Amino acid sequence: MPGVVNRIYGWWSSKRTPYSDKFHTYTLEWDPKFIRVFVDRRTSAMLEVEIGRGRKRSFWDKAGFPLTAPNGSSQVVVTNPYSSASSDGNTEGGLGTDAAPYDQKFYLVMNLAVGGTSGWFPDGVGGKPWFDESLTAMRDFARAQDEWSKTWPTNVEDRAFRVDYVKMWERC
Repeated sequence: MPGVVNRIYGWWSSKRTPYSDKFHTYTLEWDPKFIRVFVDRRTSAMLEVEIGRGRKRSFWDKAGFPLTAPNGSSQVVVTNPYSSASSDGNTEGGLGTDAAPYDQKFYLVMNLAVGGTSGWFPDGVGGKPWFDESLTAMRDFARAQDEWSKTWPTNVEDRAFRVDYVKMWERC
């Protein structure tokens, strides 16, 4: 699913110094017509998505999900979770709007996480030391610490998750 990732997300780098060298202001503007992400100033937009415009109006359509996806040793049909099919298979008039799932309130979650078993990180790629279907995935990850810890900075301060401040507001 790398094509989906590239269409929905992007990967950016700072031209002069790494983002980790200083604090930055990350901004997400979200209203009924668009979602925009930028760093430090509005003129350096990293992502801007208009909602409900163009040939692919909804976020689901813009993502370009495949019709089927691998799930272990079989393929599963990928369906839009924001639409509801009627008995004749018609998905028009579903539960979500073009902005779904961003047509409802969200919580801001800030954390530092590693790995997962949801399929986001494919098995057997990049030296991932666990398999998604393993009942001992967390233990497998922990036992491989000698391998993955080599990729982390040696200075503890350089691998800290630091947040200077958080501001949130809602348009009235």
